Amino acid sequence: MVDIADSKLVDRCLNGEKEAFGTLVEKYQKPIFNAALRVVADWDLAMDVTQNVFIKAYEKLNTYDSQFKFFSWIYRMAINEAINSLRQQRGKINLEDCEIEAKGTPEETFHKKQMEKIVENAVGNLSLDYRLVTVLYYFANLPYEEISYVLDIPESRVKSRLYSARQMLCQEVSLKELTGND
Repeated sequence: MVDIADSKLVDRCLNGEKEAFGTLVEKYQKPIFNAALRVVADWDLAMDVTQNVFIKAYEKLNTYDSQFKFFSWIYRMAINEAINSLRQQRGKINLEDCEIEAKGTPEETFHKKQMEKIVENAVGNLSLDYRLVTVLYYFANLPYEEISYVLDIPESRVKSRLYSARQMLCQEVSLKELTGND
């Protein structure tokens, strides 16, 4: 479902009201940054990706097709920008900086942190194709249809990659948990 408010903001911006784009930036800056961070696993690089995405979105705003969600359009730009940044960095992915707040007893917190680290490392070890669908589905909560649009692949391939990624993650997480290695 298309967000009519976003389409109106885009129209207002295209008609010279630059403040309307600021509203879009405020609305989507955090999810775009989080997506970039999950893909590039580096805070500073994710900040750069986010900034570049909004600059490119502003420059290409006239190419936005209002029949699609603005979020999906800009999210696609973010993923592409993050992938390009990774290619330029050519480094190993490490998601250790992507921590989630834990609650509970100290033992539960410790166990949860260990499991998060194992899962984050496992996601980081996936090939880029599998990592992207995993991040988009589990961390960005996008449905298959939007992931298909963002990655420009058929929905059936999204489902297939996600299934394979789950299998790989289950195998790696189970192995790490059994051996106590991280």
